Amino acid sequence: PYASGVTTTAKNSNAAKLFLNWCLSEEGQTFMIKELGNLTSLRRPPVYPEGFDPKVVKVWLPNFDQYVKLHASWVEEWNKIYGYRQ
Repeated sequence: PYASGVTTTAKNSNAAKLFLNWCLSEEGQTFMIKELGNLTSLRRPPVYPEGFDPKVVKVWLPNFDQYVKLHASWVEEWNKIYGYRQ
């Protein structure tokens, strides 16, 4: 997954907003899928990446409530494995 946005200090915020609008449009989503192989969060994707068959490949959609319950233990485990100290 990718994150996108426009910072408050963007020099060309209008251009950035136009670009984000295009990225989220059907045309932009189609381009991202065809050229970059990205998947989309659209309910009805305009196209699929080459070789992707939705009848064969099942996309896993996480359960947000389950994520919230597991998040703290995942972070604790990650920190322990990698020796992260705050």
